[in-house]
Amino acid sequence: MFNISLDALSKLRLFKNIKYEALQIFISLLIQLVFPLTMIGIFGVYNFGIFIFIITILNLLDIFKFNMSSFGIQKMSYLFNVKKISETKKILKNCSSIIIINSIFIILIFFLIFFKIYFLENILSEINEFDKNLIFIFIAINFSLNTLIQLFEIGISYKGELFIHYNLTTLKFLSTRLLIILVSFFTKDFLNIFYMYTLINFIFFFYYSYHFKKNFKFNVLFPSVKCFSFFKKNVKQILSFSNEKTSNNIKDNLQLFFVGILFHPEVIALLATAKTLFYFLPLRVLRIFINNFNYEYLKLFTKNKIKNIKINYINQLFYMSSFTIAVVFFGALLGKDIYTIWLKDNIQITNFLINLILLDVSLTLIYQTSSTYLKSINNFFYISLTRILFEILIILIFFMGHYLYNYSYENLFILNIFFMVIMSVISFSQTLKEINK
Repeated sequence: MFNISLDALSKLRLFKNIKYEALQIFISLLIQLVFPLTMIGIFGVYNFGIFIFIITILNLLDIFKFNMSSFGIQKMSYLFNVKKISETKKILKNCSSIIIINSIFIILIFFLIFFKIYFLENILSEINEFDKNLIFIFIAINFSLNTLIQLFEIGISYKGELFIHYNLTTLKFLSTRLLIILVSFFTKDFLNIFYMYTLINFIFFFYYSYHFKKNFKFNVLFPSVKCFSFFKKNVKQILSFSNEKTSNNIKDNLQLFFVGILFHPEVIALLATAKTLFYFLPLRVLRIFINNFNYEYLKLFTKNKIKNIKINYINQLFYMSSFTIAVVFFGALLGKDIYTIWLKDNIQITNFLINLILLDVSLTLIYQTSSTYLKSINNFFYISLTRILFEILIILIFFMGHYLYNYSYENLFILNIFFMVIMSVISFSQTLKEINK
């Protein structure tokens, strides 16, 4: 790994976080490579596409949720490093209040609207009304559990000890996927997937709460009316992380949701498996060397070590750009053969689609690397706002283009590439401006 300008304790923490996130990603990728193939073998491409579509709806609800988790971790990390320990409890209490109120509102809206959305009838047409209602209830329950787990993550991760979160995530992902595969294999019942998913979430809700209470008592989570004034005071900082998370959610889930509406489940299965191999795999592996720098940049910022920040930022950007070039090269050279071997010709893919996805992920990684420092000090509101507007614009252009000019799903990736180039340039220039001022 490249030369890092950090003290010995910070290097030890950084390498420990990287090591455990690498382990998490290695295990999850092994499971993820087996999971689609196994599920397609049990239920077929069509039903696997429906499963992905329903999980996409669950993930899409996060679009309407304020990203208090990232905001809380960043804010509490700052206070922890400037030795204002008592203030961290106030931040956590206000964050938990906003999360709970926000989540209740989202669930109510979900039950009022999603049951009535007519275009879901197309993709869920082969599921009877009773089972469909059960699936919607499953979505609401798991959304609530995921929200509370994210709340616990704030109290677990704010000291920079991200490896605890990584270990819990690894265990949760491994348990969920393996048990879903086993239950599906022995029962062949599609609904049992969702029962098992919910059961695992309940178990890990209590597991996360156990680790949370090592740092805080549960009374800091009780809602407070003061959270409204807290939100008003910190609205731009909160929206910075919320905009970024929503942008990722639009790109990773809403785009797939609209593909499901405009095309058919087989296309969802194609794009889900193709993005698993050529987008999420390199993104998750290389993002190890992005996310774990957030806390270290923040700590250097609190000590006003700008020279160290410059050295780390330039090195990080240079090596990440080199890694992405290697990903594009080897992916373009061997990608189709690897994909064909992986899915055993169950789904056909073109080299053109592979190359588009590889370019998309490489530019996404460069953008995320270039904005790491700004995110660590929470000074990226206008960048996050610009990106979310671009992501919405991509959806609108693609949707209208499909109806007016018969756009295919490949056009979606072309739009992603174009706008991500713009975002990378904006992010890099703003970071240099911030560091040099």
